[in-house]
Amino acid sequence: MINRPPRFSLPLTFGVFAPSGAVDQARLARSVAYFKSQGHRVIVAPEALLQWRYFAGTDSERLESF
Repeated sequence: MINRPPRFSLPLTFGVFAPSGAVDQARLARSVAYFKSQGHRVIVAPEALLQWRYFAGTDSERLESF
């Protein structure tokens, strides 16, 4: 017999942060909209929307997202 973990209770809460590369904001918005349309809660760290060169913000900004 296989022991399986219990199912998650719905709705789920998703957290999004970007500790490395910059995020495509249009793709993120579509993803957030999809999960919300399914009844889930999505929390996006403000730092996830930052950009410095090809990074998701400066080193200190990315560290703050943790």
